[in-house]
Amino acid sequence: MNLALVADALDTAIAKVAAAEYYRLSAGIPVEEVAEQVDQAMASFLNLGRGISPEYDDWDALFYLTWYQPRQVNLALTLAWPFRTQPQPLHIIDVGCGSLAMQVAMVIAIAQCGLPEEDIYIELHGIDPSEAMTRIGRLLLHAFYDVVRSDPVLSRSRLGMAYERTQEQMGVFRSLAMYYRSGRAHEGGIYPSPNCWLTALHAVYASNRAEIADAFRFIRKQSDPAYEVVTCHNVGYASAQQICRSDASEFKLLKDRFTFSGHLPRTTSLRQQLANGSPTSLRTRRLLAQPVPWNTPQDDRCIMWYFSGIPP
Repeated sequence: MNLALVADALDTAIAKVAAAEYYRLSAGIPVEEVAEQVDQAMASFLNLGRGISPEYDDWDALFYLTWYQPRQVNLALTLAWPFRTQPQPLHIIDVGCGSLAMQVAMVIAIAQCGLPEEDIYIELHGIDPSEAMTRIGRLLLHAFYDVVRSDPVLSRSRLGMAYERTQEQMGVFRSLAMYYRSGRAHEGGIYPSPNCWLTALHAVYASNRAEIADAFRFIRKQSDPAYEVVTCHNVGYASAQQICRSDASEFKLLKDRFTFSGHLPRTTSLRQQLANGSPTSLRTRRLLAQPVPWNTPQDDRCIMWYFSGIPP
């Protein structure tokens, strides 16, 4: 499968969803109010550098999609890539799933899986309180599938099959309690085995550390995952350390080793159009005008634990 075509398809899908969301959110609103909402979203993301999580409302979700989402998908795909030949079924519990970067990444990883189609079974259960973020993630998944189906090359790949397999057993929940009440928590539960993962990708901050630590402890008790993977920027490292197992290992996520590289031309073009289309602040226009990258400007950190005897 040509990964350059996959990256282009994701870029197309992100730009398509973002343009539709911008139109939806700005319809019937004075241009000055639209500009204010955009300014607020940009300001909230700048606070991430200080470890302050945004509100993740509809406007935040829109601009997260056009900047952080490509990096998150690339990060999740890079982490998932070595595991695409893992025994089936695979059961992932993704805490702080946001806009479903892990779900998007697993579609691509499953498409590259060497197992026969009939042997592939995967459950992806995401937990995140932001309905706006998970909604836009679902929109991206569907848009990506539409782009793949219309592409003469990608439509002949296994991406369509992988999308359908993830959709069959994908659940997204507003809270851990809702997840366990759903009755889906133990589907595919094997104790312990290489089939059960617990992940939190750039989701841990000082403000939510206690909540995620409680979630991790409860999941360990209920599902006994064999893999745990937590990623973070340096600003969130101290908080991430406190939720991980004491014998977990840390390593650097080298930005130059991510699966995708370069920039997203369609998403960049859309952001630049938005920068020129409303009276936003000069700082916002400068931020929106920057090329949208697939990877981060710095190496990130990953803390991983795996069950003794199972290779990472």
